[in-house]
Amino acid sequence: MKEILSQVFRGRAVSFRTRSSHRDRQSDSASVVLVAKAINEALAAAEFERAGLARRIEDVLSRAAVAVGNDVDEYIDRDERDTSYLNGMDAQIQSGQDRLKQLDYNIAQFQALKAELALKFPEVVIEAL
Repeated sequence: MKEILSQVFRGRAVSFRTRSSHRDRQSDSASVVLVAKAINEALAAAEFERAGLARRIEDVLSRAAVAVGNDVDEYIDRDERDTSYLNGMDAQIQSGQDRLKQLDYNIAQFQALKAELALKFPEVVIEAL
C-alpha cells in the first residue's frame, strides 16, 4: 500500500483513463433499450392474456345463459346436476372477472412505466419502441 501511494505522489502511477463520451452514451442507450423492450414484452403478454380470457368469459357466459333458461320459475324444477354445473360456472366466471381486473391494472401500470421511461429518456425510447 505504501508503495502504491508513493508511486501516485511521484507521478509514476498507471494513468487512469475513461471511455469516450460517445461510448458512454451507447452503453446508456443499450441499457434503456433493454428496459423498454422488457416493458413492451410484459405489456404485450398481459394484453394477449386479457384478450384470450375475455373471449373465454364471453363463451362461458353464453353457455350459462342457455343453461339457466328463460322461464320465470326455471330454478324451481331445475335438475340438481344443472344447478351444480351453473354454480361451478359462476365461480369460474367470478375468478375470470377478478383476473381481468388484475390484468387491466397491470396493463395500466405497464403503460405508465412506458410513459415514464419516455419522459426520462426521450431520445432512447423513441428508437426502442
